[in-house]
Amino acid sequence: MHGIILEMSQETGVIGSPRNGSSNILLQWLLTAYILSAVLISYLPSGANISQGIGVLLAFAFVAYLLVEKRRILLTRELVMLALFGVYTLIGGFLAVDSTSFWKMETTLFQLIALVIIVYNIARNEASRLLSTKVFVLAVTIASVLAFLGVGFSAEGRIGGVLGNPNNYGATLLFAIALATYLVSTRLRKWQRVLLIVAIPWLSWNVLLSGSRTAILGLVVFVGALLLLYTRRVVTKRPFRVIMTWVLLAGVLTAGFSSIFNLDLRVQRRLDNMWLVVRGTNLQDLPEGSLITRYRFIRTAFQVWRDHPLLGVGTNQFRYYATEYNPNVFASYAHSDYAEILADFGLIGFLLYYVFFFLLSMRVLRLRVGAMAARQALSLDIVTAFLLSFFVSEIGFVLYYNKNMWIGVTLILCLLQTWDRERHAVNSHGI
Repeated sequence: MHGIILEMSQETGVIGSPRNGSSNILLQWLLTAYILSAVLISYLPSGANISQGIGVLLAFAFVAYLLVEKRRILLTRELVMLALFGVYTLIGGFLAVDSTSFWKMETTLFQLIALVIIVYNIARNEASRLLSTKVFVLAVTIASVLAFLGVGFSAEGRIGGVLGNPNNYGATLLFAIALATYLVSTRLRKWQRVLLIVAIPWLSWNVLLSGSRTAILGLVVFVGALLLLYTRRVVTKRPFRVIMTWVLLAGVLTAGFSSIFNLDLRVQRRLDNMWLVVRGTNLQDLPEGSLITRYRFIRTAFQVWRDHPLLGVGTNQFRYYATEYNPNVFASYAHSDYAEILADFGLIGFLLYYVFFFLLSMRVLRLRVGAMAARQALSLDIVTAFLLSFFVSEIGFVLYYNKNMWIGVTLILCLLQTWDRERHAVNSHGI
């Protein structure tokens, strides 16, 4: 193994090239098995060990491939920043109130960083990336069908299915919807495109059934941003298509909002509270319930961060400070990535973590104004809309240690890196 290189544009000996043969096939099969297990069984008591076992096999196979084939680990600036964030979080061990909970989360965090690097190195090839993306969307769709049939978590009118927590379920659905929308914009067989077109509204309906207000808000932002970007780009060339698109959207939204009245009363109440916030109601004036409770969690997390501004209190340690700062708060986490990361990792950790997504966003902006933007305009619109919805949904999700989120984000990174390489190739040949 020759070591590690920071990938800027083009390189040789890429995993996924035809000459890698059976080694690449084995890695792809293991990655496929891991994605399926991560979505479908990893949140089940017995399935967690199976999924982790597949992950270990994938890691060993990847290392063996590097050693036998004498390949390098390929990294991007984003992955370097993610690795730096992981190393930085070790400092929290000196601050941790409970070292057991600290090291438990640190182990999870480093496993996820390793997973991201492995997925990137395997799925950065276009064929592998498309296959992995299809597998992820398929797995989430299967999970949504199981949830609808009552398999897994279902309580108080909300469903989480085999993903357990309805908020995790809603977040995973949001990633699958974005990736499925991207797949529709690619060259697919007709039957595959038809299935995806059917799957997208089905997955969107399941976002409502999850009762996750953050996922619903993220979905609204994704659809709204995508339609606005699409309209801005084609309105002068295809005005009739834009009009029909908005008419179709109005019909879908009407049907969607009408169907809310058929949801469980408790889910309706959750959505009513969210609507009060949208209308500008002061959070402190909301009726007692989960939304006001989350507000207290987030407010307490910011209070913890205010007293520990640079380094935070350590990985997974917010829970041990919450009651001390607010006797009415009994929280295992802050219910917001922004607040949780600030409290646990301080401003330094916050900046290191979100530089990853900042660099990802800069890639998108650079591609939108580059020579390749015209060819990939719709796909870029989809990725842009998704990133906007992600940054909004981070207000109410804690996803930094969610394996399904990182699988989806890594597949998007692979896509952007592919476009960057194509743009570099075009510019260097003067085409």
